[in-house]
Amino acid sequence: MAFKGHNALASGRFDIAARPLGAGGHSTVFKAKDKAYTDPSRSFALKVYDPQQPDEAAGSTVHPSDMNEMLAFDLLQSIAETKAIASGIPPGFYRRAWHPNVVRRYGHHMASKSTRHGDQWLLLELLEGAQSLGRCSEVSAFEVKAVLYEMLHMLAFLHQNDIAHGDISSENLVVCRKIEGLPLLEAIDFGLSVHAKTQQAMGAAESERGFQGARGTPGYFTPEMTWPYAAHSDPKGSPMFQRYDERKGDIFQAGVVAVEVATGKNAAKDLFPLGRATKQGVAQLSRQLFTFTGRPGNEEAAAMGFPQGLFSDIEVSSADGIKAKLRRWGVGDEGLLDVLSK
Repeated sequence: MAFKGHNALASGRFDIAARPLGAGGHSTVFKAKDKAYTDPSRSFALKVYDPQQPDEAAGSTVHPSDMNEMLAFDLLQSIAETKAIASGIPPGFYRRAWHPNVVRRYGHHMASKSTRHGDQWLLLELLEGAQSLGRCSEVSAFEVKAVLYEMLHMLAFLHQNDIAHGDISSENLVVCRKIEGLPLLEAIDFGLSVHAKTQQAMGAAESERGFQGARGTPGYFTPEMTWPYAAHSDPKGSPMFQRYDERKGDIFQAGVVAVEVATGKNAAKDLFPLGRATKQGVAQLSRQLFTFTGRPGNEEAAAMGFPQGLFSDIEVSSADGIKAKLRRWGVGDEGLLDVLSK
């Protein structure tokens, strides 16, 4: 049966639950059934984007991060299709070759000039019973190791295909059904991803984030993202600040997630808090980061206008020092301590 129109809310194509599953800055996710799908009884997660005011230059009503997410899924689908062909999987079943730790896409539509709510949407796999990693109850050391392995396995896949997620956080990693007793981790929200179809992450304007270079979730900003003169804002880099590599940012954020899961701490509240984007706030956050990374150095700090001697009373933590801190935070598993202190 053919369905006229693509409006997710008005076309009649979707049976949409009245109560949303969740909402973001400019999108809402509903549980929905797609009458156009081969199995109309199957439920999906329908992500409906809010149309923006038309851009004066391009005339588009699609938020840049929404378009970026759509392009990221185009690329992920292309990768899955190529792998399916190489594996002898029929083209129509390419999702069998989709990476198990990345949420699957089943449909999309982007009416880039429309201001109607429901003309821009993404149809995703419904992760029944899933919880964001940050909302999971107590996690055993064994489960933490499984989650860390899956997270790094997922990032290795993305990075090998020149994709950086750009916003790894405990809210953008969900844990769902268990396979042989292990949690299954899946990455969601590719709005700030960096990939072949875009030259840079197309999230909210830097001014909306409060200071230059920071994008993503507070508590997970990499050292480069927090610094006013970081190379994040200079794609060519400079003698002092090397060109920012978002893939390295993914790894840093994954490390923050790992510490969160292992200790029960909250990144924004306990690890790398940033209450407001003042120079003092950035300096305080930089002191926290310096403990773990040894950056920014004296020359970098001076270039950013930080007070002289801002880090003079801090010693960069050695592996043993980080282990000691993690033990104080409740991590007792030696294997985890070895991984988290590297």
